Amino acid sequence: MKRLILIALLCVFILSAFSPLPSVTQKSKYNVNFVGHWKKSERAAVMTGVEQVAKALSRVTGEPPVQAFNRVFGKVTFRKVTSLSGGWFARTSGRTIWVHRAYPRLIVHELGHVFSYVRRSDPERQLYKDPIRDPEGRFITGSRNGHYDRNGGRKAPRNGYKSDYSGANGYQQHPRNTPFGNTATEDWGDIFMNWVYQSFVNNRAGKAINRWTSEHMNGWIKK
Repeated sequence: MKRLILIALLCVFILSAFSPLPSVTQKSKYNVNFVGHWKKSERAAVMTGVEQVAKALSRVTGEPPVQAFNRVFGKVTFRKVTSLSGGWFARTSGRTIWVHRAYPRLIVHELGHVFSYVRRSDPERQLYKDPIRDPEGRFITGSRNGHYDRNGGRKAPRNGYKSDYSGANGYQQHPRNTPFGNTATEDWGDIFMNWVYQSFVNNRAGKAINRWTSEHMNGWIKK
């Protein structure tokens, strides 16, 4: 009997160590839920992104990071999926983010979409209403001549970003030359990401985008 009990306990240990996380809603100190089968490394990548956003909000509000994140975002749900239409690695609707591949920068980009949602699309509407210009009035990004013109078609680093690459370590997760990339929605996602990481290039375009974002974020975050 003792041998059978030991064997059963060993089986439980092996299954818990190597099986994916159960498909149930899970909650941490942050008001985030994980739904679906997540590897520990994937969930860690998501939480790294969440924590980066929380620290950025805290820089503005002076609140503890967890408190700032929960107040601004409310509850955010991350759903693990095996694929997404269009070959996307993640997709956001409202406060739910569907994740195929989990990278911290991608998660921060998607949280930028959630931020826009909870702020009633203020960032995107502002980009249309008040395109970003440098102190001399030269156009950087936004809407002009009746259509959206992301980065004026400029490549990195002249567009203010360190790269146009959209991979795991890219500074633009959804760049202009990809489907739906030349929109305020995806422009904002990458602006938000670089604001969080403080990674805009120290040039005319980067300074202008960072200045515009910092000025508006103060009001949006404290709403």
